[in-house]
Amino acid sequence: MAHTPDPDGGDTHEPTADSGGADEEKAEDTRRIDLVTDGTTDPNDGTADPAERGTSDVANDDPSADPAAGSTLVDRRDYMRVLGGAAAAAAGLGALTGSGAAAEYETITVDAGGSYTANLGSGDTLENVLIDVTADGADVHIGADGDGWVIRNVGIRGAIDIGDDSPGGDDPSYEGGYNSVFTVDASSGGSGLIENVYLGDGIEPGVDKSALITATNHDGHIDVRNFNCGGFSTTAFYVSGFGRERTGGTMTIEDSYFANSAGTAHIRPAGNVTIRNCTITNTNEAVYIPRTFGGLDQAMTARGIWTSYSGSTTRVENCDIDVREENTCDAPWDYDGPCQATSVWAGEAPIDLVDSEVRGTVGGNVNQSNVGSAPDLSLPSGVPDSAEVAASGGTASGSDDSTSGDSGNGSGGSAGNVIEIAGGSPTNAVTYTFEVTETVELGSQANDEDSVSGTTAAGVLAGGTDSFTYTGEIADFSASGTVSVLIDGSTVDPATLASDGDYLDDDSTDGSGDETTDSQTLSRSITVSGGMPSDVVEYSFSVSEAVALGDLANSEDEVSGTDASGVLAGGSDSYSFAGEITSFQADGVVGVLVDGETVDPETLGDSTDGSTSEPTSEPTETIALSGGSPSDPDSYAFAVDEVVEKGEDANSEDTVSGTTADGVLAGGTDDYVFASTVTSFEATGDVAVTINGEAVDPAQLGDDGSSGTDDGTDDTTEEPPEPTRSLAVSGGSPSNKIDYSLTVTEVVEEGSNANSEDSASGTSASGVVAGGTDDYAFAGELVSFDATGDVTLTVDGETVDPANYSDSTEQTSTDEPPELTETLVVSGGTFANVVDYSFTVTEAVETGEQANSEDSASGTTASGALAGGSDSYEFAGDLVSFEADGDVTLTVNGETVDPATLG
Repeated sequence: MAHTPDPDGGDTHEPTADSGGADEEKAEDTRRIDLVTDGTTDPNDGTADPAERGTSDVANDDPSADPAAGSTLVDRRDYMRVLGGAAAAAAGLGALTGSGAAAEYETITVDAGGSYTANLGSGDTLENVLIDVTADGADVHIGADGDGWVIRNVGIRGAIDIGDDSPGGDDPSYEGGYNSVFTVDASSGGSGLIENVYLGDGIEPGVDKSALITATNHDGHIDVRNFNCGGFSTTAFYVSGFGRERTGGTMTIEDSYFANSAGTAHIRPAGNVTIRNCTITNTNEAVYIPRTFGGLDQAMTARGIWTSYSGSTTRVENCDIDVREENTCDAPWDYDGPCQATSVWAGEAPIDLVDSEVRGTVGGNVNQSNVGSAPDLSLPSGVPDSAEVAASGGTASGSDDSTSGDSGNGSGGSAGNVIEIAGGSPTNAVTYTFEVTETVELGSQANDEDSVSGTTAAGVLAGGTDSFTYTGEIADFSASGTVSVLIDGSTVDPATLASDGDYLDDDSTDGSGDETTDSQTLSRSITVSGGMPSDVVEYSFSVSEAVALGDLANSEDEVSGTDASGVLAGGSDSYSFAGEITSFQADGVVGVLVDGETVDPETLGDSTDGSTSEPTSEPTETIALSGGSPSDPDSYAFAVDEVVEKGEDANSEDTVSGTTADGVLAGGTDDYVFASTVTSFEATGDVAVTINGEAVDPAQLGDDGSSGTDDGTDDTTEEPPEPTRSLAVSGGSPSNKIDYSLTVTEVVEEGSNANSEDSASGTSASGVVAGGTDDYAFAGELVSFDATGDVTLTVDGETVDPANYSDSTEQTSTDEPPELTETLVVSGGTFANVVDYSFTVTEAVETGEQANSEDSASGTTASGALAGGSDSYEFAGDLVSFEADGDVTLTVNGETVDPATLG
């Protein structure tokens, strides 16, 4: 069985007692979480006597065991007390003897078949440890949740050769391990930090594992910096769950290096993530698991950064990216299938790509600004190039950048020192202040909220980093929340900079003499939605007391005092505020929610904020959209002039806000109800649109206000017949392609499942099927059909015999369709490991109540994708074949069936 982290960031297969979830209160000075080992561990750092350090196999649930022995995790306040000199070494932690000095570290060697696991809670720190997993079957998993946890100076040596139980083509001998190395989340209002980590040896080919996964309930802020990530077979950094679920969590990944991941993507966010100063590339040594589906090799698609779910904006700035077929597809795999590589691709959740150098394809919903094509693919400064360097807290060169080696509080030479301070989040800003003995100046990363007065500096952090230059020593340091500090590129515990040894100060000021405004409650909310990528909408508003950026704000949104402004290109921006909205302006149609209620933007600015306004009309019009496929989904967005709501066929990937809606189609249909006119429409592919049951041309939506409603004018122009009937052709295989052609009496058009090899003109159509389904819409009657091989032909949902049309005789099926009395349910997959499946029955099959937009059925075949749920179907006849590229549970008429018994 795989060791799979649970949704809250813990581990469902830990060999010790439950250590509590993210919301559990933890005793501040007494609670410890010791490392857990499934195999014998051999600590050896060569710098401290093992007798002083203790052994590393202390059981977590042994009340008689010395809690200090063998632990590399200590409570934060205990850590502050023991940091420095022999005490830190005795606890198994490195001692920082100066601002840039390399630290001692502990080496933990995991035996063959064993594993090292660590679970951090609020206030816990894991640092200065080298974990050796070079033995066969050696595994490692580090989990963290809560507030104020820190993972720092951790090196993992060796390519891991054991992963998740996902038999999508990987060797079973590689299974039985964890599905990721790190699983992390931060609690609401809290923060976590991962810095100076080496995972550059990656995994062995054939292993199914991610480097880092964020739990879907993450709703605080996490900083990741100076991380060296080697090749992984599936998404290396899977950080989309909290963005997709819109928990309010945020994350910053900066100054890091990613290389040679080819399974899905190096980094996969879904909004609320900033990726800064990172290098992402492949060097034809990418790690990949060849997978099969239906007896055929699946296409391998590698991506640098990829958003595929609905969510808010991901910001990518000052990054160097190069992921192409040329540096990906020549890796030494035992694989002959198709290979594609893309540097940056955005699906429904947009990406702001700014001030970056990118070589390779950039596509989808990406907003580019100042993007060049000459990336520097060298290791970024400060990123460790080995496990030993990371564990010691050094840099890639192995030097410590120290100018003097003095052991004072951040003292340095006459040329001055650089201090960098990071922390906070957009929803939980942290203020700080520090004092030096000589001089201090604003640094290159300082902003308008940072200040210097004499020998004192102060600032505010909301998820970023501030920097200052100074001479002398740091005499005192305090902050209103957890922060991390670098001095001349090396990590320093901020507690060692505080005059009393405790830098956390709830009464901290912002350095200007005024008390911090953190306590001000911004209890109200406003969300603004609208615009399109090709027709952006600018807006601004003012409030009576205070306003701050919300969870859905992005780089184009600003606040200053009581004023806010932003730009919409098809998404949503949110803000928190206090008081009343005193004015609101927009240069286009927008939807507005105030405190969760839809309001009319024209009423904003009066005494009620419009908070009791109702939509001007009931949504009586209907719109349905069809298109895409599981392998090539289509994204769409549209706006109406009054209100829009989800319909019965909308799913979790479809969203509405005010007057706008957007979603993703993967072969199914989404529907909505609205009032009263569609004002704009865009889609990334060919999407079929019906309004009030009638097909409309998407290109005409918004041009003249047409939306399927009567505008009262008399139009005597003869309209072409509406292609209201449907036809589908299924059959063939990749090794046996079948050509076909057909003729109708009035008009025929390509359908949502037609592809580049299919064409329709006037009353004729032709195409090629190679294992899939082509569909068409037509008017009149089908008068001829010819094919070079056996195909399944359906007309208006009924299976017909193609031979009846080969002599140009008209055929209308008179047979009653078979009654669908059998049921089939298939379950499995996870968000991190989607399972594709297909099956065939002898008579007919249709999607059931639990099917979604990624599931399809046509004639006697059906297919779909599972990401942790269940799909259902109704069918007639017998189930004759079933195939899946992962483990699934299959039930037929309520009884479990072994998929392996089906051909």
